[in-house]
Amino acid sequence: LGLLHEVGRRMINAGYLREAIRVYERLREEATLEAQVALSSELGALYELAGLFESAAEALNAGRQATHFKHHTHLEFLSMLVRLYERHGRLEELEDGLLAENLAGSSPEKSLFTLVRFYDLTAQPGEREKWLRELVDVTGGPSDYLRELVEVLLSNDRYREAKRMLARLLSDGATETLALRVLRVRVELSLGGREAGAALLAEFLEGRDLDDQERGDVLRFAEEHYLDQVAEDLLRPRVEAEEAEAVFQLVELHQSRGRFREAEAILNDYVGGAGNATERAERLFQCAAALQKHSLNDEALVMLKEAVAIEPGKREYLVRLAEAEAEAQRTDEALEIYEIAWSLSASEEDRVDIDQRIHSLLQLSDLREGTFPTGSGSPNSGAMRRSNADQNIRIGDLTLPTTGLGELSGGLGPTATKGGSRLFGFYAQW
Repeated sequence: LGLLHEVGRRMINAGYLREAIRVYERLREEATLEAQVALSSELGALYELAGLFESAAEALNAGRQATHFKHHTHLEFLSMLVRLYERHGRLEELEDGLLAENLAGSSPEKSLFTLVRFYDLTAQPGEREKWLRELVDVTGGPSDYLRELVEVLLSNDRYREAKRMLARLLSDGATETLALRVLRVRVELSLGGREAGAALLAEFLEGRDLDDQERGDVLRFAEEHYLDQVAEDLLRPRVEAEEAEAVFQLVELHQSRGRFREAEAILNDYVGGAGNATERAERLFQCAAALQKHSLNDEALVMLKEAVAIEPGKREYLVRLAEAEAEAQRTDEALEIYEIAWSLSASEEDRVDIDQRIHSLLQLSDLREGTFPTGSGSPNSGAMRRSNADQNIRIGDLTLPTTGLGELSGGLGPTATKGGSRLFGFYAQW
């Protein structure tokens, strides 16, 4: 069978479509049931390529019928059938066929379940709700069907009925999982009970251990529905434990609501909790990124300058600081910092990255018209100068100690301010 399959594939590649179809038909006849299901999908595609619509539909339908209606492959075959009939403008024929299956009544749950999925795939919420109701009635309302009906009723703006169905679900003894409690909260919110909804969720979460997936789901739900206190209560213990992820999630929540003072206070507390200078620099760098995300560039600059002052040889800090200076339209300062970062780059790839950043900045500075920045390419530059008194490099109002920086940067020093610098050569091309 493996050899036949390979022969079939080679025939397809060679353009012998009809011959390949005959090989696959033979394969399906001799294969196990599981293999027949897989081959039905391939045959469906081949038949359609050959212009044999009826054969394609028959092959896909055979695959659907051979699988249990609750198995994911059943839905996959149904999806393929929907797309096939849609492409050929014959979707109503498929619908009629599924309705006829239901009328036959040989397997009511299966046929109703398939109709519900069909109307979901074809975006017909009214019909989906109609047949889902019938599915609940026929089966006596198992919890998964009732829950789906509640969700459909919510989507169709039938909030009060959704609440009644949810009460029925709970009265039938369904275990109230997190997902079910969230559904209850959605119902309350839809009916205008924001406080009641928030209280329901908070009550469920109190003292409960959530895994990472559950915590993430609850946070997204709370943020989407403006249940900010619930989200903050969930995050606060982890923020107090200085878990970086939680800190920035809470900062993001406050920033998204325009509460920038609260967000800044959390960031300052996080920076203040650093155990040493290196950790403080790293936290400053992280916080600056959070500020820049919401265009708080001035505040980010303050943090980035302090981070660079602590760790002057950290290339990534310098690159981010240069980006912030460029954002503030201080082109001279940005170019000089990029030059230092270039000198600290350990690989050709990193140096090319800096050159590309400089190139982009030059384009934004109208240098094609001859307006050069007064950076290291100018003997009169004031943006970067070496003080003989303190032997420091000054970038704007930031002083970088040069102890150890010369070795890291390949001897960056007085020559950086003379006309022969690498950066001036780069400018000269323009």
